[in-house]
Amino acid sequence: MRIAVLCDIHGNLPALEAVLSEVESVGVDLVVFGGDVAAGPMPVETIEVLAGYTSPSRFVRGNADSTAGRGRVRRRTYGWRPC
Repeated sequence: MRIAVLCDIHGNLPALEAVLSEVESVGVDLVVFGGDVAAGPMPVETIEVLAGYTSPSRFVRGNADSTAGRGRVRRRTYGWRPC
């Protein structure tokens, strides 16, 4: 089983999109998103991409994600659920 682990995205949408493209090209079986995904320059857009990610994945909430879990992401709140 091939597993990709992506951590500390911090709202960096261009970097996330580049890495997800690479992950798809090498054909991993599972992606683990290791916390701290939203706190950064593009939090809403980053969560939109992650919410629409359809390949097998698991999320581990990081310390910077705790405010997202309480609905404090700017402009919109998503159904962010901790593992």
